Amino acid sequence: SIALTSLAGSTDAFVTKLSSSGGFSWAKKGAGAGTDRGIDVAIDANGNIYATGLFSNNFQFDVLHTNFLSNVNYLIKFNASGAEQWFRKIGGGSSNVANALASDSIGNLYVTGDFTGTMLFYDTVNIALSATYTNRVFVAKYTNSGGALWAASTSSESSLTSQSIAADNSGNVYITGHFECQLGEYRDAYGSGIFQTIGLNDIYVSKFDSTGTWQYAKHFAGLKDDYGYGIDVKQNDQPHFCGSFKKYLNIPFSGNFIASNVSSLTT
Repeated sequence: SIALTSLAGSTDAFVTKLSSSGGFSWAKKGAGAGTDRGIDVAIDANGNIYATGLFSNNFQFDVLHTNFLSNVNYLIKFNASGAEQWFRKIGGGSSNVANALASDSIGNLYVTGDFTGTMLFYDTVNIALSATYTNRVFVAKYTNSGGALWAASTSSESSLTSQSIAADNSGNVYITGHFECQLGEYRDAYGSGIFQTIGLNDIYVSKFDSTGTWQYAKHFAGLKDDYGYGIDVKQNDQPHFCGSFKKYLNIPFSGNFIASNVSSLTT
């Protein structure tokens, strides 16, 4: 067995690998003086492992990383043997959390999550990301060597979250999550009355191209709470997503929730 002990009884992050027969290959602890969390993990075609989570103060897996920010996100790469390859920070917003990771067929890495204020993607040249409205979600792309390529955002006046991310063979990126009341930027893009919730929380799916340019968004809802939690994409670039709903879930075949679709909603 492998035993990990948290630093001075604090809450620490970990990443671990199992063999094909279920045996423990290795385990790594991410520790600092504050509360640290591991949130999501992804693996590329060469068996490299990427992880994301939250930390405060100085933080260490293999290498000690100095830090003066609170509740900043880490993005880390391990090789197949568990040795740390690189480490990146994402943070600086009034609040921020990286919720999900994905990798594509050539080893690029994608991360999504939520933030307010201005988010910084720390690299040789930092990328600063803001948005029109207060509550924001982000999508960012990195090379497999840790270079930040681009970051994009979507925002709303009301509560908004991005819970999952996937990338297709062409480098297009898909996210899903949920929102309350209305999703401001998508309402602005599609017109008044569109992307306003049918129930309390509604589901959205959004696509960005390989350069981070937004392509489309879709809205799924019933008259109660609906949540988008997971997304993946087939090789023919068709996204599949999942979540939860209460009583009924209405899925329009076209036009999102335009008037003709709303009039036939199941109650």
